[in-house]
Amino acid sequence: MSGLEVLGGISAVIAIIDGSVKIWESARKDLKFSETFETVGDRLPILRDILQTCHEHFEPIKKSLPADTAQGLVKTVNNCKRKAEKLGTIFQETIPGEDD
Repeated sequence: MSGLEVLGGISAVIAIIDGSVKIWESARKDLKFSETFETVGDRLPILRDILQTCHEHFEPIKKSLPADTAQGLVKTVNNCKRKAEKLGTIFQETIPGEDD
């Protein structure tokens, strides 16, 4: 496990969340959603920004990260990725697109 794997994982999660943010921002103008959905949608840009900050701060230390620390971070980032993918799927299936 390496710091590069951690950075790659963080980048993947950012991309997934960014896709969900785009879906959310395009749909929220025209549709009414539940309060829970609104809360989640409103928090996505904040989460994306936090992950981008983590990525920026992690970049300089990626090569000096101890292997056990990198391994733990990879597991955490992979869990985040799985959850972001599930959330992205929910957004894609729940929010109608332009063709729907």
